[in-house]
Amino acid sequence: YENGNLRHSFEDGKDTYYNENGSVNKIKEKENLLESYEYYENGNLRYSQKDGVETHYYENGNVREIVQNGKVIESYNYYENGNLSYSKKNNISTSYYENGKVDRIFENGELVEAYNYFSGTDDLSTSLKNGVYTVYDTDGSIKYQHQK
Repeated sequence: YENGNLRHSFEDGKDTYYNENGSVNKIKEKENLLESYEYYENGNLRYSQKDGVETHYYENGNVREIVQNGKVIESYNYYENGNLSYSKKNNISTSYYENGKVDRIFENGELVEAYNYFSGTDDLSTSLKNGVYTVYDTDGSIKYQHQK
């Protein structure tokens, strides 16, 4: 490129192609595409493909989804502050509070864990885990507990 960055290199039987900013766009071996990358204008990855796994990114660099064999195996949503709001991996879905703490976990669509906190604190008010529902006092002690 005019700016002095490489467009292409060949090493160990692999062709590597670069964009004008010097970031790798793709790597090929003979006619087989081994790796592929796309970027946002800000330089962050938009898409990567390696070993049959595609990763899609939000413009801020956070992972949006991971795809294998045409199937989404992981997906992520975020709050504006960058913390996760939702994630799904295989059959497990997790929602989060804006402060990053876990809200609910579902496995195959069934609620398996749930957490509530006292307002403005990191202290649990209620939880559901392993089939046990627990109510906490403000000092953290257990007020009430029962099997679901």
